Amino acid sequence: MMAMWKKVADDNYAAASTLVQSSDPKYCRSAVNRAYYAVYARAAGALMKRGVAMPVDREGPTHAKLPSLIENHLIAMKGSRWTVSEYVRRLYKFRLVADYRPSDDMGDTEARNALTLMGNVFHLMKGF
Repeated sequence: MMAMWKKVADDNYAAASTLVQSSDPKYCRSAVNRAYYAVYARAAGALMKRGVAMPVDREGPTHAKLPSLIENHLIAMKGSRWTVSEYVRRLYKFRLVADYRPSDDMGDTEARNALTLMGNVFHLMKGF
């Protein structure tokens, strides 16, 4: 299962990067969405690798609980686990706007910010 989460994370990372690099404004919301899911999958795999049980009816953690799971179970990351959980919170907020608030602006700046957060999370979680 952990290998599957890694593939999902890597696929979404590549998709988010490609969408932002296209510089087409119609893909900004999709880029934000993929950036969040890359981070979600990366964290889910790391949590499963450390034996964290997932809800019975899910293969991954709930979105609401993901930041606290990172804080409580990825303790080997030391201080960076707090940074990762904050980045996950920010990306989730971006994703909610991208997916559910079409009247709110979601442009190149937001897509690039999401991509930066995604890259930072992957960097901080290297080896996890």
